[in-house]
Amino acid sequence: MDKQKFLKELDKATSGLPKEEREELLQYYDEYLTSALLEGKSEETIRQEIGSPAQIAGAFIEASSEEEIEKKAYKRMARLGWLKRTSTFLWFAFLACLLLLFFLGGIASIVFLGIDVVLFQQIHVFQIFMALFCAGISYLAFLVLKILYNFYLTRKGRFS
Repeated sequence: MDKQKFLKELDKATSGLPKEEREELLQYYDEYLTSALLEGKSEETIRQEIGSPAQIAGAFIEASSEEEIEKKAYKRMARLGWLKRTSTFLWFAFLACLLLLFFLGGIASIVFLGIDVVLFQQIHVFQIFMALFCAGISYLAFLVLKILYNFYLTRKGRFS
């Protein structure tokens, strides 16, 4: 098989590739065949070294498709990372808002009990109990918010 016939068959076999890649491949084999013939190698020896045009095209297409698979896998992993980061943030934000409501509710109930005592000049055991209970709820909510924030900061780094 002469050089021109080989290149023509290689061009047909690589017709599925993008134009730039196909031209680059054809140019490479054109230069390779030219230099091998100038070195005095026979066409049979060259054909055994490089294989048939179909084999070359198959190997090149397979290598190109692996790159595409890797790119798709990388994009998929990036998308999953974004999804995990976003869902983690939303989950922690929801819990923080819920705990913030408990905290603010406890503070508000202590304030209202204080106003009740100041305005009506009376205090009951139940009011003392409620003030202590609300203070405890507020303190626990504050502690959990603090722990949740620290946990979020450590979790956030895992998905970036």
